[in-house]
Amino acid sequence: MKELSPLSSFLNQVPLGVVIFTRQGKIMCWNQEMELITSWEKREVIKKRVEEILGFDFSWEEIRKSLEFEEKVFIRNWPIKDRWGEELLLNLRFFLWRKQENKINIMCLAEDVTQKARWGENIRQMEKLSSISRFIASVAHEINNPLTVISGYTQMLLQKVKESNECEICEITRRGLEKIEKEAEYCGRLIQELVDFSKPMVLSKENVDLNFLVRESLSVLDVLMNDKIRLELNFSNDIPFVRVDKSRMRQVFLNLAKNALEAMKEKGGTLQVYTRLAPLEKFSFPENGTGNGRFIEVEFIDEGKGIPEKILPRVFEPFFTTKEKGTGLGLSISYSIVRAHKGWMEVTSREGEGTRIKVFLPQEGEE
Repeated sequence: MKELSPLSSFLNQVPLGVVIFTRQGKIMCWNQEMELITSWEKREVIKKRVEEILGFDFSWEEIRKSLEFEEKVFIRNWPIKDRWGEELLLNLRFFLWRKQENKINIMCLAEDVTQKARWGENIRQMEKLSSISRFIASVAHEINNPLTVISGYTQMLLQKVKESNECEICEITRRGLEKIEKEAEYCGRLIQELVDFSKPMVLSKENVDLNFLVRESLSVLDVLMNDKIRLELNFSNDIPFVRVDKSRMRQVFLNLAKNALEAMKEKGGTLQVYTRLAPLEKFSFPENGTGNGRFIEVEFIDEGKGIPEKILPRVFEPFFTTKEKGTGLGLSISYSIVRAHKGWMEVTSREGEGTRIKVFLPQEGEE
């Protein structure tokens, strides 16, 4: 077995990804941390060009020229694809590496900040939802008072018209009042959703078999299935019990599945649902209620029309919807429920190819 040089041994112990490039942009060193981050082994990337790894929109010439003029080069949240096609975010720091007097290479230190970036986005989303909730509570109260008066007088007048002798004007009035009553009921339901959304969430937690809960939640979707749409469940057998509010989480799973099936209504496809352990020891969040970093992941993958990239960051915003008759509260409420369970949600999508939503729940239940 070939003995490692002191330098190679050192680079493999560094808790950061280390890549050394030639000035022409070919990879000549790839340490063990980079293998862990990207799942690409050293033998698979050596002598490849920088663009093949960091993406073909990466401007290597600009980096090289900046370094030669002794400028610092630091790139934050650079997106790359790992071996399995999953997107990662890396912080990259470049500097000149002088191996010999007449030979200058370029070294890059890479830090995987994927989870940190997503966690920061979740915190911003949580703060936004909190401020919106306070606003909603006050507005809902102001609207509810006159709406109660409208509903009361409509019902009273409708009863009077029904008691009157049948005439053409009475019939027209009755139909008009019934429409007003119907719309008032719809507004009342919408306001109740707003009030529920704005109130602090009280959970009734118990230890639950998550696989059973997901299966039970989705069992009512048979009426939405047809020859073009299929549901495929892929459950891991090593999922421990989780401590959740069953009715609330059932609401989340059902809402995500309905959205997915609706997205596939035109061209059809398969909705795949996965459960798996998600050990995230590197990214423990004590303020999130779990110090062990162990989470359980429930993933929904559809083959629908996907979400345009420009609106993807807004999918969890209240009242934001692309549906004609949608209220824009479904995903917002689902997000709030998962956050109340000290978990979080992630969504990735490609227009025309489908959407992938992950729900992470802390592993708090008994084994």
